[in-house]
Amino acid sequence: MMNKELFKTKRARYGSVAVAFTVIFIAAIIVFNVIFTALSNKYGFFVDMTDNSMYSLSEETKNLLADVREPVRIIFMSPEEDIVTGVYTSLIWNLAKSLEREFDFITVDYIDTISNPGLSSKYTTTTAESVFMTDVVVEQVSRGTFLKYSQSAFFMYDDESGEMLGFNGELKFVSAILQLTAKDEMIMYYTTGHGETMPKALIELFTNAGFKAKQIDLAHEDLDDDARVLIIYDPTYDFIGTAAEDGAKSEIDKIDDFLDAFGNLMVFVNPDTPALPDLYEFLEEWGISYKQSTIVKDKASSLTTDGYTISATYTTEGLGSSLHKHIRENLESQPMAVVKRAMPIDILYAEKWVAIGDAQRDVSAVLTSTPSAEAVCRGVLVGTDTYNLVTLSRESRYDKNTLRYSYVFASGSTMFADETYLNSSSYSNNDIVYNMMLNMGLDKVPVSIDYKKFDDSTLDITTKTATAWTVVLAVVVPVVVLGAGLLVCTRRKHL
Repeated sequence: MMNKELFKTKRARYGSVAVAFTVIFIAAIIVFNVIFTALSNKYGFFVDMTDNSMYSLSEETKNLLADVREPVRIIFMSPEEDIVTGVYTSLIWNLAKSLEREFDFITVDYIDTISNPGLSSKYTTTTAESVFMTDVVVEQVSRGTFLKYSQSAFFMYDDESGEMLGFNGELKFVSAILQLTAKDEMIMYYTTGHGETMPKALIELFTNAGFKAKQIDLAHEDLDDDARVLIIYDPTYDFIGTAAEDGAKSEIDKIDDFLDAFGNLMVFVNPDTPALPDLYEFLEEWGISYKQSTIVKDKASSLTTDGYTISATYTTEGLGSSLHKHIRENLESQPMAVVKRAMPIDILYAEKWVAIGDAQRDVSAVLTSTPSAEAVCRGVLVGTDTYNLVTLSRESRYDKNTLRYSYVFASGSTMFADETYLNSSSYSNNDIVYNMMLNMGLDKVPVSIDYKKFDDSTLDITTKTATAWTVVLAVVVPVVVLGAGLLVCTRRKHL
């Protein structure tokens, strides 16, 4: 009976109301936080106070993507809850969500590579490639074409120290989207008119990567402005190196102009290739010199008893090593790169870099023989050494304050790109050529977007403003809360 009377008292009634109000208030705060967090993730409720707008889209990005209409997916290879908690992945994720909010054609999706490996496997491009949880894929939905990037690709690093300098995600995403949605096709030309063999497997590899393959007779035709790669495969006649009397450009001049415009060249010859003095003289300007009529015999690393089908050695230093770095670092059992009937290649540059006008060139081996390999010229042994079988030369030059490149990929074997080795998952020839293609054509860079330096990511507010906010958060808010608490306690004493 006393319990019933107790709940009828004024103190009990007011206490019950206070408890109920407190419970409702706390629940409302929780619900508000859940709703606000969800809306914030969707609509981006934040204020970017960094000096270089680290977390905001630049006007250049908005202008460059303004006319894009093709649907694009940005796909993270981990669940969203794992992405948002990572220090670096959250930077990439925030940018992707900003792009999704700004542009109707962009959506952000997630694939859990651990629980759904089958869904992520479609985003491998070569047999030696894997999809990692930190990878990000940009996919053009209607065409089904895509580009996959590692987490490190979204950041800038110092070449010498390896120190992370800043966030380059905006340029990387815009480059990928422009590349995948481009109306103009990337063109790969292969030369004709010199007794060349059509490199069918090589052409198929390029077309599968989104290139349009065309043949060209440089003596009578000019390269298209959209050309990215020129392939010279197994020629038996030389290229014209002397300008015509009417002032027209020679074939060598056209190749030179193409490379000056950041085009790329791939050359495949072999020990049986006749003398090509004009072409070889041009290649020597890029630090590449073929030892004509000479074949490499490497019994220590050969798949055949004659020593001419070489399981080549991967280089570990220089530019050329980047073409198979993913194989060397990610696979315990590394597939062979087969170079059959190879003519050795000398590298002419003694220094790491050679200045050519306002540009610099460097050259290095991609694949070599073992140190015990022999060089045989017309049946006569002419030396024993480590011989370069495939090389890569690069010219670096600034264009509108952006460093850009041209490449010359030279193989001493036409069989390196033969379908026997290029179409087989047992060999890494496909992987090496594909990575060369990435350098040559699949990374279209909008030069107006700068990376955002981490050094500049300080709050861009005055000392006066910072002091004011400190007072508000450290003094005013606690005083208000304390006052409200004292008022409640005083009122409750008089109930």
